Amino acid sequence: MCDKSSRHVVSLNLAAMNLSGTITPLLGGLASLSFLDLSANFNLWGRIPPELGNCFSLKSMNLSFNSLTGPVPENLTSLLHLQTLDLSANSLEGTIPPSFGKIPGMKFLYLSLNNLSGSILTDLSNCSSLQLLDLSVNSLNGAIPQEFGALTQLKHLYLALNELSGTIPPSLGNCSSLVELDLSWNNLNGVLPWQFAAFTQLQLLGLSGNDLTGVIPSIMIRNISSMHHLFLEYNQLTGTIPSEIGHLTQLKLLSLGANTLTGVIPISYTNLSSLNHLYLFKNQLTGTIPSEIGHLTQLKTLDLGSNGLVGCIPASLVNCSNLEALVLSSNQLNCSIPGELGGMRSVQYINLYNNSLSGKIPEELGQLSLLQYLYLPNNDLTGSITPSLANCSALEKISLSANRLSGTLPTDLGRLNLLSLMNLFNNFLIGSIPSTLANCSSLEYLLLGQNKLNGTLPTELGRLSRLQDMYLSNNFLTGNIPTTLANCYSLRVLQLNENQLSGTLPNELGNLTFLVTSFFGGNMLEGLIPTSLWKLQQLQQLHLEDNFFLGSLPSNIGNCT
Repeated sequence: MCDKSSRHVVSLNLAAMNLSGTITPLLGGLASLSFLDLSANFNLWGRIPPELGNCFSLKSMNLSFNSLTGPVPENLTSLLHLQTLDLSANSLEGTIPPSFGKIPGMKFLYLSLNNLSGSILTDLSNCSSLQLLDLSVNSLNGAIPQEFGALTQLKHLYLALNELSGTIPPSLGNCSSLVELDLSWNNLNGVLPWQFAAFTQLQLLGLSGNDLTGVIPSIMIRNISSMHHLFLEYNQLTGTIPSEIGHLTQLKLLSLGANTLTGVIPISYTNLSSLNHLYLFKNQLTGTIPSEIGHLTQLKTLDLGSNGLVGCIPASLVNCSNLEALVLSSNQLNCSIPGELGGMRSVQYINLYNNSLSGKIPEELGQLSLLQYLYLPNNDLTGSITPSLANCSALEKISLSANRLSGTLPTDLGRLNLLSLMNLFNNFLIGSIPSTLANCSSLEYLLLGQNKLNGTLPTELGRLSRLQDMYLSNNFLTGNIPTTLANCYSLRVLQLNENQLSGTLPNELGNLTFLVTSFFGGNMLEGLIPTSLWKLQQLQQLHLEDNFFLGSLPSNIGNCT
């Protein structure tokens, strides 16, 4: 774009034009240029020409999402009219020039996603008009300058994913215009400043992944009623969850996981009618899951895993009709799984691992047509595996191991053609392995060991070309090992030990070129050991003990590396 009267170039926008090569220093001759955008040209490389510092009229420069290297030029500070500078998502290195603090009208400074190092200089606090400062995803170290409290116009401060240390300056409480503050994934320590109570306009507070200690200040929670997203996970916070959490009625995401919080889940959180995601995992919470949880009808994710919760799973969860992920693993929940969970028609992920749940797997779970992951291992579940699970056509992973399940394997499970994991290890299942499992064409892990399965190995299993792990040990399987298993070209682990298999080891198993571990011990196998097995270059473990093999081991066995 050119000025109509002077005909000088005032705006140059070449964003996302697939430019390559370096930025020409001749751009420094455009003295009237006020707007320059060369962003999203991923093959634009080399250094930022210092000659750009001669474009004295520049108000906005965007060089983001390129492949620029080298330092940030010092003389960019001669651009006294500059309001927006975006150098994010490059490979710039070195320190942030201290002279940036001499650009009086700077409002938006983006330096994220680079390789910048050194400390954050206090000079930036001189940019009194600064509204947005993004230094995230670099290698910056040292403390957050307490002088940043002078940036009273600041609305967005992003310092996440650096190597910052020290405490959070209480002076940041003076930045009362802040809308988003993200200091996550640094090495910050100390307590949460109660001065954050001044953030009456704050919508996002990210402090996760630090070493913060102490309690969550009630006054801070009570005053920030505009909060939408609160990230405090992966710290060392103690005490209870403040009941004032119920004041955050606009909250969409609350993450307090991986701390050392104690006490019960406060009932006041049921006031959070807009809440989409609730993460309280890996704490020391006790008591029961309040039945009032069903009031959170907008909830999409509920993760209360790895706590000390007791009692039953509330049937009221059925009212959370938008719930997509339910994680209650590693608690002390007992009772049975409520059939009402079958009414959560949006759920895709259920993890109830490692509790004391009893009773049968509800037939109603077969109504979950969007369910992709079902994890129920390490419980006390009994009864048979309900055939209705075959109606969960989106199911990709099912794990029911380490329970007391009995009965036979439903043949209908063969209809789950998206299934990649079937883990039924360590139960009391009987009967034969259904040949219909060969229809699970996506199956990668078939773990049926430590049950009471009998009958022969279906030859049809050879159609499972994606199978990587077949674990059928410690059962009562009989008959020969099918030669068709050699068609499972992806097999890395084959465990058939501790059964009653007979016949010879198929020579065709030597075609399993990716085989790493193979267990055949504790059967009634006989005949010669196939020489083809010694040619498997990936093989690390081969167990043949407690069988009736004949002949001798090859003389070159010592060459197997």
